[in-house]
Amino acid sequence: MTLRVYTTPVVVLHRTNLGEHDKILTLCTLERGKLNAVAKGARKPISKLAGATELFTHSRVQLAVGRSLDVITQAEITDSFQGIRNDLTRIAHASLMTELVDRFTEERDPHPQLFWLLVNALRALEQTAHPDLVTHCFEMHLLSEVGYGPHLADCAICGTEIHADPAPFSPALGGVLCPAHRRRAGDTMPAGLGTLSLGRTLLHISPRREDALEALAAHTSPEIRRGLERLLRAHMQYRLERPLKSPDFIREVTALYTPPSNGR
Repeated sequence: MTLRVYTTPVVVLHRTNLGEHDKILTLCTLERGKLNAVAKGARKPISKLAGATELFTHSRVQLAVGRSLDVITQAEITDSFQGIRNDLTRIAHASLMTELVDRFTEERDPHPQLFWLLVNALRALEQTAHPDLVTHCFEMHLLSEVGYGPHLADCAICGTEIHADPAPFSPALGGVLCPAHRRRAGDTMPAGLGTLSLGRTLLHISPRREDALEALAAHTSPEIRRGLERLLRAHMQYRLERPLKSPDFIREVTALYTPPSNGR
């Protein structure tokens, strides 16, 4: 017999207003994957669901099975991530994380490891001094989890170890290429060995390892970090049908808080 009510941990990925008082939420759940649900009355100031239905919030919720959309009936907040919502830079990076989970997953397809990856990355993002590294660490782990991890050490076609600096990276083929197979690719982009090394390192540490991220920040230049950002954006965008919105948000926020050079 199918249960009509169930309880599960969730993270709010997206929200849309419905009528005057309700919300439709896209949730990443632990046991049931991504799903859409209605939170009735959540827009009312006195609603007990108001806090738990904010973006990025990690809660344990009770849902009733509905005909088209399940309905949130109770919620208990686990992590409000107020520290993220109070900082525009952290909001931008959290928006990218939740957008990626939304875009790379199908409805009702459980990914428990991805759920906890998102929760731990948001917890790290709330505290870190290096939001970009936390985000890139999250991206590398997410891509590996969904089967799109980029080849950053050896040729994506033949497996030959890469020594060229920079090496050609093919978004279409999902990795770097050796000289023998460079001609088989269409558009490529240069990827320095430092950028490739940073990507590989991030795949082997947790987003919550602030000590490891601090060490990486001290030993990698802004140029290397920007190189990994460009590589990952191109790699992910090739695999998605529609452009991502959050990278533009991150660039706008970064420009807003970056002082002009030479007084200009």
